[in-house]
Amino acid sequence: MLFTVLFVWGGAFSILAGLVAGFISYNEMVHHYTQSKEPLKQAFQTGGLTFLFFAFITLVLAFGLPSLF
Repeated sequence: MLFTVLFVWGGAFSILAGLVAGFISYNEMVHHYTQSKEPLKQAFQTGGLTFLFFAFITLVLAFGLPSLF
């Protein structure tokens, strides 16, 4: 039960964190880059890495935390 709860909530918040990080990165980089594709590429990379980081933390907690209880 705890695994499912952690996995579902962690997955949802990982997606949300990736989207928010990409959006914030895009809004910041659009002011600093004059090329048309560079801010979008950087925003996707930032959002993707943020998603992967939080998804990894979610997996670690989902598999490791229930074994403590």
